[in-house]
Amino acid sequence: MRKLGAAVYLLFIILLIAFTGCGPSTLKPPVELEPGEQQYDMSVVQTIGNRSYIPLNISGNPSEHISTILGVLTAFENAHPELEIVSWYIEKQQKAYITSNYIFGIWVDHRLRKD
Repeated sequence: MRKLGAAVYLLFIILLIAFTGCGPSTLKPPVELEPGEQQYDMSVVQTIGNRSYIPLNISGNPSEHISTILGVLTAFENAHPELEIVSWYIEKQQKAYITSNYIFGIWVDHRLRKD
């Protein structure tokens, strides 16, 4: 009986650890104002030097959010016409095999646009 209790306790701890890593749910995702048309809040973007971070905070694989990712990058370019995007990288994580993928945001490298 003691071994069964220990096994159940161990299983509970493993499941608790696995399911607590599903990604934060309190972070603000991009705002969709009208169906089919997304507008993004660029005030949440943090920029230092030639690098910016655009938080997304959405669950799923990047391939499931292509229009959102490209839309955010386009909104960034429109908000900063003086900047040229050199490269960008999606920050994502899947903490365990049985948990969902989570997209935290996009890191953007940029420079002043040459006229």
